[in-house]
Amino acid sequence: MAYALLAVICVVIGTSVSSSVPNTTLLNVQLLFRHGARTPTQPYPTDPHLNDTYMPYGLGHLTQLGREMAYMLGRYIRQRYVVGEDGSAPASGFRLVEPEYRQGALLVNTSAVSRTQETAQAVLAGLFYPPGDSQQWRAAGSGLGQRWIPISYNVLPVNTDRALIGSAPCSARDQEVMELYNSTAYKRQLERAVGNSSNLRYIQEHAGLSDADLTSQGLYFLYSDLRCQEDLNITLPSWARQRGVYPDLLSVAADVVVESLSTSSDLRRLTWGDLTSGIIYVAKNHGSQPRMCLYSGHDTTVESAIKSFGLETEDPAGNGLPEFTACLFFELHKDSNGTLGMQFFYRREAGGPLVRMIPKGCGPFCRLDKMEALLVAKRELPLPTDNCTVHPDLEGSLVNHHLHHVTTHGRRPYRRPRERKST
Repeated sequence: MAYALLAVICVVIGTSVSSSVPNTTLLNVQLLFRHGARTPTQPYPTDPHLNDTYMPYGLGHLTQLGREMAYMLGRYIRQRYVVGEDGSAPASGFRLVEPEYRQGALLVNTSAVSRTQETAQAVLAGLFYPPGDSQQWRAAGSGLGQRWIPISYNVLPVNTDRALIGSAPCSARDQEVMELYNSTAYKRQLERAVGNSSNLRYIQEHAGLSDADLTSQGLYFLYSDLRCQEDLNITLPSWARQRGVYPDLLSVAADVVVESLSTSSDLRRLTWGDLTSGIIYVAKNHGSQPRMCLYSGHDTTVESAIKSFGLETEDPAGNGLPEFTACLFFELHKDSNGTLGMQFFYRREAGGPLVRMIPKGCGPFCRLDKMEALLVAKRELPLPTDNCTVHPDLEGSLVNHHLHHVTTHGRRPYRRPRERKST
């Protein structure tokens, strides 16, 4: 069931990234990307813009910058994998996809969050456009029909998504997250991330965060909101610029939070296991699948996939929090002996360099059967014994709170901000 679901996500795309592994043929590519730049999802308690609805976008939707990022990602993918209209080979040298979109050539899956759907639409607009009269259409003289064609995509339901946002109920996962956030080690990690306990108290008092917010994901959401406001040229409060709080300290803390959600193989499997198994399924059954699959997700999705596949790089451009439109490339190749293998690439930020990622315990050309064996050995693929029933005691748990935060657009009912000292 999970395999079939993820297979529907596939999108055939061609990209132009040269491979350092000689004598291979590209058969299929799957791309997992984070959504583009957006407006804040939930204002923090002392936010001067607490009542701002961020119209015309609304809370948690793509901004003009986010739309442009996603569109340019689509153009980049086209340049890498799609044959030129004049028949020229794409940048990768592999003629994976024809320039004219045809039904069945492209399948896309997104999470149920609006910004991932908007991102998928913008990526598709950059990836395919009508190359000739056969698919061009009239649009009241606007010229739109010469530049854009509508392409369908699929949305994974919130209650069953264990692939792109991991919102499907799961008691075992929730229990592990609660234990993590209650652990002394995690609290010390956050404290080290912001420098010391004094800085942590400073941030808590000025942002109005509760103890529960502070020891779960509050620092991530705070960093995220400030980052989104900065992208919108909104003046940030003076306290955020003092002590190096933003962006320096909070960006490190945000990285800790994102990594915590995929800190163990059990947590990754129970939250995003269907994505991992789906990627392997598509690769093994590439003959019956589209040549390209697009998965529109979140920073946590990208981070989890990197850890699940054990991807590493010596290039510093591949390290750090997945930025807006960060994209992982899962390429399936066949060598001169007919052996199937996977190659991995990563572009961590919009306009950044594409770097090669190598699975731990494997090489640049990782045989498909070995990659699957590594995933099985690490317990990254779904197991029959996985306990994902909903336990009444875990209703409203910390992980469910996180999922509610990213899947809704309303304001979270924070506690009333405490009085803070003037600076």
